Amino acid sequence: MKHFRLIRDNIDVQPYIDELSAHRDLFDSDSSRQNGIPVQRETKALLLFGVDVGEIDRSQLDYAFLDTQARHGVPIRYRGHETPEATSLPISTQFVKDLCIEKRGVPGRAVIARLEPDGKIYSHIDDGLYWLLRDRYHLVVECGEKGTWFRAGEEETYMRQGELWWFDPTVYHEAHNVSGKTRTHFVIDILSRKSLLTYLNRVRRAPLRTAYRSATAMFKNYHPPRLP
Repeated sequence: MKHFRLIRDNIDVQPYIDELSAHRDLFDSDSSRQNGIPVQRETKALLLFGVDVGEIDRSQLDYAFLDTQARHGVPIRYRGHETPEATSLPISTQFVKDLCIEKRGVPGRAVIARLEPDGKIYSHIDDGLYWLLRDRYHLVVECGEKGTWFRAGEEETYMRQGELWWFDPTVYHEAHNVSGKTRTHFVIDILSRKSLLTYLNRVRRAPLRTAYRSATAMFKNYHPPRLP
C-alpha cells in the first residue's frame, strides 16, 4: 500500500493504558480541537507536544487554532514542545521521545486522540508544507477487537491494538471506530532525513500541489498571534 505501512505489532501498550486511565480528566482540559475543527468534532484529544506558548495559561487561548497557525506559518522551523499534560504522562511522553530517537528526527505535534465506539473522523486532507515534510505515525494504544477502520486515498485498512503504523495524511482520509470500545491512538509527526524522502515521493505524486504549497510557505510573512 502507498498510504499505510505497518511498522511494528505486538507492542506492550498496557503501561500507556494504565497511565491514561489514571489521568482521564486530562481529555477534558482542552476542547478547542474538537470544537474548532469540524472533522474532529467526535474526538477527544490532548497534546503531548505542541507550539510553545511559554508561561501563558492555555485556558486563555484557542490552543488548537494557535498550534495550527504555527504549523502553517513556520512549517520548516516548527518544533513540538512538551505541554503541561506531558509532564503528567511521562510514560506516554517517553514513547514519543524514543520514536523520534529511533527515526533520528525531531517531534512536530504529538497528540493522544480518543474516539468513542461508532465515532468518526470525517474525510479531510492535511494540506500544507508542514504535513508534506513530515512522517506521521499512529500507535494504537487501545481499541476493540475489530480495530479502527481507516481510509486514505483509495486504500483501506484496520489498525489494531498494539500496532504502530506509518500513515500518509496528505491525501483525503477518514476513520471510523467500528469496535465496541473507546479507541485511543498516539498520533506523532516527525521531521527527519527519512521524512524528506517521503516529501520527495509526494513531489512525484502531486508536483504542482507540492510546489505551490512549498512556494507559498517560503514567502509567507508569518507573525505569531498576540498572546494575552
